[in-house]
Amino acid sequence: MRIAAGKCCFQCFAKHHVLQGDPSLPITCAVVEVWHGVGGMGLMNINNEFEARPDNDLSEGSGNKELWQTLSAAGNRRLLEFRKKLHAHAPVPGEIVLLNARKLPRASSSFDSVLLSAIDACTHLQLARIYFVSSLAATIDFVEFLVRAYPFHITEFRTYDNPLLAHERDDHEEHRFALAAHRCGIRHRAVIASEDDCLPTLERYLFPEIEPAPIDNNGSEEQSAKLERFLFFHNNDRSLPTLGGKTPLEAIRHFPEFRRVASFSK
Repeated sequence: MRIAAGKCCFQCFAKHHVLQGDPSLPITCAVVEVWHGVGGMGLMNINNEFEARPDNDLSEGSGNKELWQTLSAAGNRRLLEFRKKLHAHAPVPGEIVLLNARKLPRASSSFDSVLLSAIDACTHLQLARIYFVSSLAATIDFVEFLVRAYPFHITEFRTYDNPLLAHERDDHEEHRFALAAHRCGIRHRAVIASEDDCLPTLERYLFPEIEPAPIDNNGSEEQSAKLERFLFFHNNDRSLPTLGGKTPLEAIRHFPEFRRVASFSK
């Protein structure tokens, strides 16, 4: 196989082999970060780098090694740049906590429940709750829960292009949400995601999509159980490339005042 540099062939090859799990190429967080984090323009730059190599033949043997080295180097550079930006935004726990709201469809129901999630930009510690309906009261209850559950003081809540949190149809509700956060000593900042190329990336770590649940107690309990298992795994056992391979628990224990934290589960 030979990749025509400067065309989409390289991108298609990388996407197919990396995302489809081709056994001929080892899969690591660096390669996945190339596709998910760098994006199309980043892959074009990688393509240019590959074209500059004297041997860009992807036949069996050295070709795959050359491709792997290019992807790995680009992924590592991207991760290093991202971690520097992240540290500049949030050098300590609680500096910025991202809030996210997502509807969870229910089978045979005319309304949806809502999943409210929060992730600390510094440590990536994540908390979430499922509410029966989306409302300002649910959002305020979640904010109060975060204040109690996180082991650090929260300085700022940040939201991105999320109508379930921005309450665009009612400025009064947005004002009330900001006041509720302010009463807890927290400022709220709503930002357009396109203006920030760093922090919105963390939303990829949030609880993934799940199947619609029936509108009964069993369905709700099943969704809550899945969420609880995911959060425990994410906070205590999930090695994250944006933390240099650490888990969120290891990241927070890096700070002297939190070294005694044995696990994180709420």
